[in-house]
Amino acid sequence: MKKVAAMLLIFCVFLVGCKPQKEVTKAPKESGNMVGIWITYSELSSFSKSEKGFVAAFSEAVQRSKEIGINTFFVHTRAFCDAVYPSEKFPFASYIEKSDTDLLYSMVEICHQNDMEFHAWINPYRISTASNDINTLPDNSPAKRWLSDENPDNDKNICITDSGIYLNPAESDCKRLVLDGVREIIDTYDVDGIHIDDYFYPTTNASFDKVSYEAYSGSCEQPLTLEEWRRKNVNSLINSIYCTVKAKEQNIKFGVSPAADLDRNYNTLYADIEGWLGGGYVDYIMPQLYFGFEYPVEQFKFDNLIVKWMDLTANKDAQLYCGLAPYKIGTNTEADRDEWNNYDDIIARQIKLIKENKLDGYAFFSYTSLFSDNELNRKQLENIMR
Repeated sequence: MKKVAAMLLIFCVFLVGCKPQKEVTKAPKESGNMVGIWITYSELSSFSKSEKGFVAAFSEAVQRSKEIGINTFFVHTRAFCDAVYPSEKFPFASYIEKSDTDLLYSMVEICHQNDMEFHAWINPYRISTASNDINTLPDNSPAKRWLSDENPDNDKNICITDSGIYLNPAESDCKRLVLDGVREIIDTYDVDGIHIDDYFYPTTNASFDKVSYEAYSGSCEQPLTLEEWRRKNVNSLINSIYCTVKAKEQNIKFGVSPAADLDRNYNTLYADIEGWLGGGYVDYIMPQLYFGFEYPVEQFKFDNLIVKWMDLTANKDAQLYCGLAPYKIGTNTEADRDEWNNYDDIIARQIKLIKENKLDGYAFFSYTSLFSDNELNRKQLENIMR
């Protein structure tokens, strides 16, 4: 019976409108406890090239983070339709030096030995942003296999733009690949969560998925608009990942870190945050509130953003975490660079506001910036610790 029940729940991941919250239990909600940090693929690359070795460098990162109260790591596990672990679905990540050690197993173990949660961070659709030349991909890349086999029908699974190469969010083969990848992680490793950031549709251009949309439109009498259809595709993936995770273990968390701008999410990236919250598709939302208190556009000032996201998540069964931006410290390229250059307590004040509003937690983007040796970064960290 258990096997049959599991099969039925897994089947629901291919249906839009599945209501998993009626069939599974949310991960325990522990208000105010999450203090996290993102570890990017470029940071993993630097660990890989460390003279100490990857495991030693990652252990040092965990120890330094633990000392300032961080209890959750969000680690890039699949950044470009690849894997930092031995995978049957994806090529090994080119930015990591190959090792006899299973790096993902080691990272999870190190975090757990230090009473930290480990969340596997994946980018579901992105294949390459360095090039749009399919020949630059490894031979065992799913994208390269689809485009180089003798079956022209599956060419539509891959979308190539000026900015790079992407899986097609509309196609079931791509959705199945992403879900199989999630299942591969949670079946093999004792991760505490699956995490996605804000990489959804890379463009609003109608040519991106023209073949798929025309096929869909021709199959029904009253097709959705292109925008509605794209949001439906993303909603289906988010809901399906949630179902896949909960079919394995109810206490594994699934959450998304969307952009701070709700309008951009909805109309440009086709990420329907309100729909996910209303449908019970996520355990947490962690918007990237990468702005200071003096940002020149009023709606993006940090205190205004907090109010907006608190209103959106009010009375919803999902935790609200805030993504914070130590990467902006000392920047010379952002609209609010003067603030980030003139004050050394911006993030400390943001944390204070988060705590005053009794939000569920926050995370720093990212490790290298938070622990930078630059003077301004060190002062910000000192104020954070105080």
